[in-house]
Amino acid sequence: MHQKINSMVEGKKQEMITTLIDLLKIPSITGNKKEVDQSMDFTLNLAKSLGLEAKSLFDKKVGIIEYGRGDETLGILTHLDVVPAGDIDSWICNPFIPVINDEKLYARGTQDDKGPAISVIFALYFAKMLEIDFNKKVRIIVGTREESTDWLDIDEYIKSEEIPDYGFTPDGEFPVCNIEKGLVNLKIEFPKQICTNASSYLNSIDGGEAINTVPGDCHSVLTIDGKEIKISTVGKSVHSCLPSRGENAIINMCKIIKEMDLHDELSNTCCKILEKLGAEDCSGMGLKSKSKFYNGEYVHINCISPTMIETKEKSILLSINFRFAYGLNENNIREIFEKLAEELGGKICEYSMSPAIYIDKTQPYVKKCMDAYESFGGEPNATSLEYGGSYAKAMPNIFCWGPVFPGEDTNAHRINEFINIDSFVRMTKIFTKAIADIASAKNTLKK
Repeated sequence: MHQKINSMVEGKKQEMITTLIDLLKIPSITGNKKEVDQSMDFTLNLAKSLGLEAKSLFDKKVGIIEYGRGDETLGILTHLDVVPAGDIDSWICNPFIPVINDEKLYARGTQDDKGPAISVIFALYFAKMLEIDFNKKVRIIVGTREESTDWLDIDEYIKSEEIPDYGFTPDGEFPVCNIEKGLVNLKIEFPKQICTNASSYLNSIDGGEAINTVPGDCHSVLTIDGKEIKISTVGKSVHSCLPSRGENAIINMCKIIKEMDLHDELSNTCCKILEKLGAEDCSGMGLKSKSKFYNGEYVHINCISPTMIETKEKSILLSINFRFAYGLNENNIREIFEKLAEELGGKICEYSMSPAIYIDKTQPYVKKCMDAYESFGGEPNATSLEYGGSYAKAMPNIFCWGPVFPGEDTNAHRINEFINIDSFVRMTKIFTKAIADIASAKNTLKK
């Protein structure tokens, strides 16, 4: 089987790359229904052309691609929506006109999550072409709101559709990520109080583009000695699951405002944001992790980022992204953020929490995936931690798996997002082997 998979995937390599490029040209930013729908149509038509069953549900919020029949269902969860491109001038190409440079394909969505979506669709096709007996059904669930805070797509699916018995989402890293950090997204609203009777004060502050992305720019308008001035700060935009890899432009702005020693209400609020949220390790909020391990397994640390701030006519909106390690008492988290909102002089207007997850690595379906990784991965499989928040949180027995290999750069949500061509091909071979081995298993893979 190994040799046949290798031959099939290599033979379709150029077709796979061309297909991915065509999908990347559709700028399906979360919330842009027209272009997200267009990407869904493209993806389902691809699946049908490969002889797979495909349909859309809930006004194209979710796509279903499947093959095979059986008492158990392997679910593969992926998504077509992407985060905004950020500063387009900082890209080596237009983020929605893909280019290949030094065997890397650059465009928004290459790594998160259009590259993996195309990979698993072709992998299911290759598994079908192996002419094995499908004793399990394989269902690829294609979402469109993974990069939003509401997950209305998957929520609708769960209410009325079949829940897979087990599976994975190719939206993280290799090897198998059996532990995933928890996630809180919230917005705090506080009144806009401009001190117009003073000669110097802060008028407005605006920064950030997505709640799960460390902001790369922030802009403020101030009145200093009766004259209006504008200030901009820059940072380094990265996925908020690992804020230490970037630089937060909102925090940089708050530092400047503090140094100006203004005493109006909005400036004081910025100083409080700096005090409470300026430390990525949550020490300003009393949530600093005591250890990076839980029961001997690596779970990382709690980390926090103010990701968006927006000045409206009568209020200020502050978005916060909090990632917490497995083992934290989840019952007290909202209470801690309600206290933070009160200290900032505001209140929580939006709040969502997804739990940290842990999956037993000895489960049979997990072992099948680990074996497939070893077969084409080039190194022994070892379970690992997923830092981000993926669809693995949406359903039981789903773990995060791929597309980033050990030693590669996790560049999702960054400027110049890319995927290595060799890695794109390699992971398709791994996914094909895993799908084939799971689908052809005669015994139950549930533990």
